[in-house]
Amino acid sequence: MAACVRSRMTLDGCEIDLMRGGEGPPLLFLHGASGAGGWGPFHERLAERFDVIAPAHPGFDGSDDPPWLDRVSDLANFYLDFMKALDLKGVHLVGLSLGGWIAAELATRDTSRLATCTLMCAAGIFIE
Repeated sequence: MAACVRSRMTLDGCEIDLMRGGEGPPLLFLHGASGAGGWGPFHERLAERFDVIAPAHPGFDGSDDPPWLDRVSDLANFYLDFMKALDLKGVHLVGLSLGGWIAAELATRDTSRLATCTLMCAAGIFIE
């Protein structure tokens, strides 16, 4: 069983909660609109093969609600900065629901740090 380490980090003037566990290539898990929740069996299984990184989005759970947060695109840009700050490369990006929307927005901006992008029940990207 992979132990989950809980921590906090500050990025772009925003302090967020972060869960991390496992070993292997990095897997960034972006939660849905219900919030990050806890480290569950789903995370545990992924942590058998990956270094699972599961932050609580800015504005969710115990994370700050920064004044710059207005759109999903703001979260996508935040996670690009997040991957850069942690020097993550070859990232397996997984997004659930709202997290899927964020992941898709992120991937349209920059794929240089991504190995894969998996969208689960993703909300849609707004197209005019």
